[in-house]
Amino acid sequence: YSELVATGHVTRGRLGVVIQGMDEDLAKAVGLDRARGALVEDVESGGPAERAGIKSGDVLLAVDGQTVGRSEDLPRMVAAHHPGTQVKLTVWHDKQTRDVGATLVAIEEKAERGARSESGPSVEPGARSSALGLTVAEKDGRVVVVGVSSDGPADGKLRPGDAIEEMNHQPVISADDLSTKIRAAAADKPLLLRVRRGGTSRYVAIDRASR
Repeated sequence: YSELVATGHVTRGRLGVVIQGMDEDLAKAVGLDRARGALVEDVESGGPAERAGIKSGDVLLAVDGQTVGRSEDLPRMVAAHHPGTQVKLTVWHDKQTRDVGATLVAIEEKAERGARSESGPSVEPGARSSALGLTVAEKDGRVVVVGVSSDGPADGKLRPGDAIEEMNHQPVISADDLSTKIRAAAADKPLLLRVRRGGTSRYVAIDRASR
């Protein structure tokens, strides 16, 4: 309150991450016992999180020992601290828990971003089917979804126009590469895909054993 009176506003800290919610399939894919914490979708270049060694695919479990129950809790927990504060983050990384320190920076007032296009890229013919119930094609060096089987494991998870960038933290460089990676993966564990849709990337877990 005293800060608000003196300056007319309250300065809040930020971490420099883009996060997404966890579900049971994502938790299983990253090796957690249940859906909890905030999954790091992307890390701002040069921001506090990157300097602390946090990577996309990590899960933030606690801030200063306070559990992050849901992803929606994290922004409020971080913003409760002033810029320049060092917070201790409990991070799930490569199926292990570790604590790292991150020094927060100020939340900046940013101009409103223009609406992102949701239209998928145009795709050339020559699509290939995969074991996920997907039809994919290669376009501009990317592996793009052109069809999703209604009864396949990817139904409800992926849609035409999605570009598959990674599988289990490994880059997907071609349709054949995707098929090879799927065949090599353990059938009883969900596949963790990093997918670009509408200008942003997010993680999707697909459990083949559930179908």
